[in-house]
This record gives sequence, C-alpha cells and structure tokens, in this order.
Amino acid sequence: MALQKIKLEEGGEWPGGSILIFGPYAVGKTDLVGDMLATEQAHGPVMFANMKGEDGWATLRNKGIQGDVIYDVTTFDEFTEFLDLAEKVKPRAIGGDSLKWLYELAKQKKTGGKRVPITGDFKTNEYPEIQFWLHQAMTRARRAAKYVVFTCPADVSKDMTKEAETGVEQKARLTPDMGGKMDFQAMTWFDLAGYLTSDTKQVGGKPLTERRLTAYTTNRILARQRGIPLRDDVLIPEGSGGWTVLLGAINRAYQGGA
Repeated sequence: MALQKIKLEEGGEWPGGSILIFGPYAVGKTDLVGDMLATEQAHGPVMFANMKGEDGWATLRNKGIQGDVIYDVTTFDEFTEFLDLAEKVKPRAIGGDSLKWLYELAKQKKTGGKRVPITGDFKTNEYPEIQFWLHQAMTRARRAAKYVVFTCPADVSKDMTKEAETGVEQKARLTPDMGGKMDFQAMTWFDLAGYLTSDTKQVGGKPLTERRLTAYTTNRILARQRGIPLRDDVLIPEGSGGWTVLLGAINRAYQGGA
C-alpha cells in the first residue's frame, strides 16, 4: 500500500466516527443508540454489543430494528470475536452498552475474575495492559463502521493528574463512570463524548420528556470534541428521530455552522 496524503478539506458532511453518550441511569442513552441503529439500518447492516451486566437489548426490542443484530457479550474475548465479525461484515453502524461493563470484562480477563487488578510500579501494575486492550478495541470498532455509539453511566470525579501538575485544586465534574483515571482517559478514544440528561415536564396537562445532550465542557461537565465544535446543547426528541437530530447538529458543527 502506497503512502497516502490526508487532505484537510473544509465543510462537507461529517465522515463518521465514534460517540460516547454518558449520563445517569434511565435517561435514554441506550434508546438513542437504538434509534441510531434503526435509522442507519436503511443504509446498511448494523450490529449491537450487549455487555454482560447490562440489559440494553430489552430497550432495543421496540425500536424497529430488523434481523438478528444483537450480540450477547459475556467475556472480553467475545467482544474481540464481535470486532472480528464487524471487520468482515463492515456494518454501517455499531452500538454498545456499555463501555463501563466492557472495562469490567477486560479486568476479568486479566485477573480471572477472582480479584481486583494489581496496582504498583511499572513491573507489577496490571492496569496499563487492561487499558491498552480497551483502547485497541475502541480503535478497531471506530475503523469497522461509519458510526459507532457507546453508552456509559456517569460519575462525579476530579482530574487528579491535572491537579498534581498545576498545583491548583480541580473542580469535580460529571464524567463517564469508569473509575480512577479512566473517567478521563476513556473519553479520548471517541470523537465526541457528551452528557445526556432527561427531564419530564407537564405541557397541556400531559407529560413531555425532554432529553438534552451537552457535548462541550462546562464548569459541571467534562466533555470531548474532535473536529466537531458543538457549542450548544442538542435537544433529543422523545421517541424516534433523536439520531437524525443529533447527526444534523454534528454535521452543521462540522461544516462550521452554529
């Protein structure tokens, strides 16, 4: 294969990439992933990885997704098999629920599931290898499909590395719930990482659920953007159509719009 140049063209449609949606439980994270799969299935095959410990498959039951596209992943090696298949199928989109439980499966692979991973110096610390496995897996997923969307629960944490580096106490912010440094590191594996909230209001005597995705860093939320300068919250409609709205906002931001 000959060496290729990368052209930095302005404008145009977002070429695709990976998205991490984190937030509290039961706000519609997996529902949004399901809407993405149902929408993109009109353009090609889709795949969904349901990690052991999650029940995302149940959310997807009524999203109109056709065929056997949901895979039950009970070990990290099975997720590797999932990626092997994806590289052969070349799906339009991949969904996963959740990154937190995939991390748990990676730790179980290293330890046999009978103890917590060992920390310590570079000779004994088991976490770097576990994190490498996970990073490599997310890179493979991103290259296997045009759109990759994973979910993760949220936590409140502080960037202790930044605090040690600057000597300035850092604010606790909402981040993915991975544990320790992984709360911050995991977001770097994605092109976009945003915090999803849900609020139900009474409108005309009827309940109306409003979901809001914040994909820019605030004093409360730590988010992630790579070439997608979203400056405003994205309002995700209840029911179907959420992925169309989010992708439209991403494309406008990518093209330099508001």
